[in-house]
Amino acid sequence: MLPRRSRRPAPAPLADFVVFRASGRSFALSTHQVVAVAELAGVTPLRASGRTDVLGLLAHRGTALPLIDLGQRLGRSNGRPPSGPHCVVVEWGGRRAAFPVDELQGLTRIPADGGLPPGCESFDPARVIFGDGEEGAP
Repeated sequence: MLPRRSRRPAPAPLADFVVFRASGRSFALSTHQVVAVAELAGVTPLRASGRTDVLGLLAHRGTALPLIDLGQRLGRSNGRPPSGPHCVVVEWGGRRAAFPVDELQGLTRIPADGGLPPGCESFDPARVIFGDGEEGAP
């Protein structure tokens, strides 16, 4: 007779997050919400747009994306746009946009039921960047 094998519990599912700093705070977005992390290069200013939250257009993979000041959209602007060399590209409903970050802190993996990485907050790109899902959102 063979010895009885104990069953180990299945490992908890994991979730991946892109972690970055913007407007003096640490944020984490699920990799399901992030299309790409890109170098912040090839930005064309939009001088006559009249919108201070739109920093310009970013050339990304053959497409011009609006470059959004995340601090202004979140109501946490420190008066200057992020100064780091990277941006995060998000998509919602077939529309893409990018926002610059002060510091890209990397990719982290935590248990899927564990909430957010420690010390991070998050936001809903659909509402904050694209203005979907909440009346009066930008």
